Amino acid sequence: MNRHSLSTSNSKKNIAFIVKLLIFCALITAYIFLILPQYAGTYNASIVDKARRLRQVKEPKIVLIGNSNLSFGMDSELLEKEVGMPVVNMGLNAEIGNYFHEEMCKMNIVPGDIYVICHNDYDDDEKLHDPIAAWATVEDHVSLWGLIGWRNIPKMAETFPIYLKRCLALHASGEGNRFYNSVYSRDSVSERGDIVRYRGECEYPFTDLIEPGKISDESVERINELNRYLTERGATLVVAGFPIGNGINTVDGWEYEEFQKQLEEKLDCPVISNFTDYMFGYDCFYDSDVHLNSEGAKLRTEQLARDLNTFLGR
Repeated sequence: MNRHSLSTSNSKKNIAFIVKLLIFCALITAYIFLILPQYAGTYNASIVDKARRLRQVKEPKIVLIGNSNLSFGMDSELLEKEVGMPVVNMGLNAEIGNYFHEEMCKMNIVPGDIYVICHNDYDDDEKLHDPIAAWATVEDHVSLWGLIGWRNIPKMAETFPIYLKRCLALHASGEGNRFYNSVYSRDSVSERGDIVRYRGECEYPFTDLIEPGKISDESVERINELNRYLTERGATLVVAGFPIGNGINTVDGWEYEEFQKQLEEKLDCPVISNFTDYMFGYDCFYDSDVHLNSEGAKLRTEQLARDLNTFLGR
């Protein structure tokens, strides 16, 4: 066989290999998207409904940004009535991290929007705390993949086989996409983004010390950059208080005052709350030190409404 014939033969083999590879990738992709999603009934899946409402509200709105201290600690309908603006509660899950939540601010910015950050810690970077939880949140909702951040792509790719294996198990058992009869079910979340299932007596023991977290330069720089991004588009970013259990195992209020003072000095956006106003008795909490019960959520909402109305000069 001459050199030309050998080259032609190799070329045909390469083309055949590429075609087979493309067919294989197409089949794998089709297979994956046929079984996804499998977590559509979970609490984390409520992000789909929250994002839909966030994009649908075309007028100036209040957008609450943070983890589950918001979804378990807000009456957005009451807040709407008190402040006179539509409210979207984007609070989700601390397992994913503050960066993920902050990226939600960029989904549908309308001039006049007020974005309210209610983190209970300011000591984090852009890395996802739990990539598997992130996969179970965004699943096959491509429009939400931008919340992940390019720095997290390698870790998401690395953990995808684990997530896919769990999805296959759910699919095979018929347990996928079901709703749960608990507060951690998608159908327990209202259209505005709150947990509306009734939460009564406190189930959290409060045995650990309740004290302020730390403040990292990376977290501050990221929030300041977000503030510039929103300001350039006619929106406003503010920081408000978060639920603090007040009892025998909680540090003195002056430590939270000092924590607040440090935030005010470091952040470019205003801190509109006195954090000690968000110190509630342990009986106002539910199943964690940041999850309020139904009565606690009402008290917290009323305090945030006062803070927002004062900030807006009402």
